[in-house]
Amino acid sequence: MGRLALIATAAAVLVLVAAGIFLAVWEPTPPRTAVEKQIPDARLPR
Repeated sequence: MGRLALIATAAAVLVLVAAGIFLAVWEPTPPRTAVEKQIPDARLPR
């Protein structure tokens, strides 16, 4: 039972490290559509 827990823990740590490296290296592409939002004059500071 102890050996199985050790293998499961090592696999979980390996997956977390791989996910961290993936997120550190990955450069997601920004959306290519322009966003235009109209803000009413009442919401702008004076």
